[in-house]
Amino acid sequence: MKYINKTYEATYEIKKSVFTATLNPMNDEALIKPYLEDLKRRHPKSNHLVFAAHLNEGIIQKKSDDGEPKDTAGLPVLTAINHYDLTDVILTVRRDFGGVLLGASGLIRAYSKAAHMALEKATFLVQTSVLELKLTLTYKAYDLLQSHFQKEALKVTPHFTDFVEVHLEILKDTFHSFKELIHEKYPHPIEMNMIKEKMTYIPARV
Repeated sequence: MKYINKTYEATYEIKKSVFTATLNPMNDEALIKPYLEDLKRRHPKSNHLVFAAHLNEGIIQKKSDDGEPKDTAGLPVLTAINHYDLTDVILTVRRDFGGVLLGASGLIRAYSKAAHMALEKATFLVQTSVLELKLTLTYKAYDLLQSHFQKEALKVTPHFTDFVEVHLEILKDTFHSFKELIHEKYPHPIEMNMIKEKMTYIPARV
């Protein structure tokens, strides 16, 4: 599944009603209520505060029409989240009523449109395993390999003493190809130690 790490917002206006969609990271069900209460305090003139939340890879899914006709608001917002295979998020849509009724089908389209507009702005992340490595190199080896480190690693931190100590972070599933590349470019022994394995987030492939 995909994740986000920051807030995205979009506004859609139809027949004088303004729908403001806000997509926000959320990984704890207990945070939903205070988050919504804070939004209501900050936007007291909004007529409806519809939301959908998708947590823990879909184990927890919440939605609310907040006074709109049943399943015309919360459900299309939740459907939009599921369309993008997204989790650990809350997506709210505030409606400032413009005085013109939209009807059930019109509401579904409007809430769905606003939700999709916010989602389309987002940069999605995937969770993956990363290895932290420490390589000890001669200056000659470092000069030969540093461009490959920059290309293949997520993070490169060199320290210069009598030798060059390079701390790297690489994707776990590229470790073997990384070792083969290093040996191909510099076919001499290199001291390589794995410090630890950890989980991180990287941009999802489109």
